[in-house]
Amino acid sequence: MPLRHPRLIELGELPHDKVGLLLSSLDVGVVCNRDTPFGHYCFPLKLHEMMAAGIPVVAARVGDVSEVLADTPQSLYQPGDIADLADKLMRLATEPERSASSLYRSWEAMTDELEVWLGGLLESANGARPLATE
Repeated sequence: MPLRHPRLIELGELPHDKVGLLLSSLDVGVVCNRDTPFGHYCFPLKLHEMMAAGIPVVAARVGDVSEVLADTPQSLYQPGDIADLADKLMRLATEPERSASSLYRSWEAMTDELEVWLGGLLESANGARPLATE
């Protein structure tokens, strides 16, 4: 059932190449899973994408999300508890540096780590001989 509210915009299903644009426009990301078998089973990849993009997030304390955000309990709200969600959002608005996304490594940092790791792997595979360059 579509939500009807003057401040809600139904975007429908976005093409994959538009998802980053949508995420980058967010002031805060909210993952609203319910305390259901599906909520415990699903894994919200968008949570990781938002955190990696530096977007402050608040998520329902359900399933794997509880473990992902265990170090930032201020980013977790009780599913179905609107007052708790509102409280977490207000705290995040006043203390953005405490967001889980501030603890997430950036894409650049992960790329640098991967480059060092791959370089070591290549050196090991080549018997610590430098690779020939063209």
